[in-house]
Parts: sequence; structure tokens; C-alpha cells
Amino acid sequence: MNYMHGANYMGASYTKALGEKATIAGGILYMNYGKMKQVDENNVQTGTFNASDIALEGIFSYELARNLVGGITAKFITSYIGNYNSMAVGVDLGLNWYEPERQWSVSVVAKNLGGQVKAYEEDYGKMPFDLQLGVSKTFAALPVRVSATLVDMTHYNYRFINHLNLGADVLLSDNIWIGGGYNFRKSER
Repeated sequence: MNYMHGANYMGASYTKALGEKATIAGGILYMNYGKMKQVDENNVQTGTFNASDIALEGIFSYELARNLVGGITAKFITSYIGNYNSMAVGVDLGLNWYEPERQWSVSVVAKNLGGQVKAYEEDYGKMPFDLQLGVSKTFAALPVRVSATLVDMTHYNYRFINHLNLGADVLLSDNIWIGGGYNFRKSER
């Protein structure tokens, strides 16, 4: 996918059910930010450099109880900026409750628990932790699903609207849908 001018994004994943209660998946994500100008402290161009990120993921989910599924994603991430390289490991944890009769879904996710195991220089950083809470509802009389997600819930200084993402999907079949969303924080930039 051409993400923006000069930047490209690729990904691949594989999923397999293990019996009736467990699922495993694996994936790779690649982001190339393209060629950038290298400048000195006086803003004089001294050359160019490339930047890219690669993430490998392993995922396991399990039905913990009726209508309740838990999951864990283990991630290895490496980042390249010119001649510099960083590596990080992280974990995402999630729970999803789904009520099939009324088609409600509620999820909570703790993303990016972890940090760098190899820093660009001397400063080892943590991954950007993100606690999220989401809810979605599918309407039986209409082929529509709506959702609301609160993100960055650990940043208490944000206005409420800056935590909110809204979405809507038109369900064309069991396997095909068209979706759209709105991120209020992105609209302020």
C-alpha cells in the first residue's frame, strides 16, 4: 500500500483455529518511510538516508468462558533510521465479550507493554502504552454496525473528545463490508 508520498506499507498474516476454543496467528508488517534529506546543524544538506520499521507478531486467543475471549500478541519490532538501529519487544493483552443474541461487543485492550532491548544510542525507551475500550452494536433490522472506541485512556489531561474514535460499517454479506471511521484527535491537527 502506498501510505503517503514516498512511504510504503506491507503486511502479511496467517490464522489457524486450534479446535473450538483456541486460535493462533502470525504476521509481519513492514513500513518504509522512503528517502529523506540529511542535514547538518545549519540546515545544509549533507546527503540522504532511509528509514523503515519491521514488526513480527505471534498471536494466541482462547475462549475463556461463554461469550468471553482473551488474547495475547507478542511482538518483535526493529527500526532503522539511517545508520541507527533499535529493537523492541512488546505484548498486547485483550479481552472481548460478545453477546450474539443482541449483537453487542465490548473489548478492552492494553497495547504495547514492553520496551527497547537495543536502543538507537544510550537511551532505552518504553513502547507507547495505550489502554483502549471499545463497544460495537450490529442492528438486526439493518445491515449496519456502529462502534465507539476510547483510546489513550492513560492520558488524563486530554479532553474527552480526543479519546474518541467512531465507526460505521455497512454489512453487504457475512464476509464483505464497507466501513468508515472518524478520529477526533486527528481532526485537530
